[in-house]
Amino acid sequence: MSATTKAPDTTTTTTTSGTIRVLYFAAARDAAAGARAEDVPIATIAAASDPAASPAASSVPLPSLLDHLVARHPPLAVVLPAAAIAVNLDYVDGGGDGVTSDDGDPAALRPFGAAAAGRLDGVRVKAGDEVAIIPPVSGG
Repeated sequence: MSATTKAPDTTTTTTTSGTIRVLYFAAARDAAAGARAEDVPIATIAAASDPAASPAASSVPLPSLLDHLVARHPPLAVVLPAAAIAVNLDYVDGGGDGVTSDDGDPAALRPFGAAAAGRLDGVRVKAGDEVAIIPPVSGG
């Protein structure tokens, strides 16, 4: 009788301690240089949004995470305004009303626009959370 070993499950992912897992779908994946997912350290986001923030921050505002992602992957600025955002499988309000800067520069597109950013300010993400960026898709 021979022993069999089960292959490791490669479909399960876990986040590293102190990070937020970001999942990119469709056009968001293309905008993020083909990345399907990345782990973003909370400390990096907290320091960028508030230099006085504690390096041991346990959560950050969702808009700060989105700003960080656009800084890392500038093409996301075009995708985010129309994208749905889900945190831990629950959709959050705020997508669909992105605006360009006052001079009309599309490169300066602010994800979600000022009004929506206000609605997202109350949404915080913490270590171990999973944030999905889901652009609109079409098909038949």
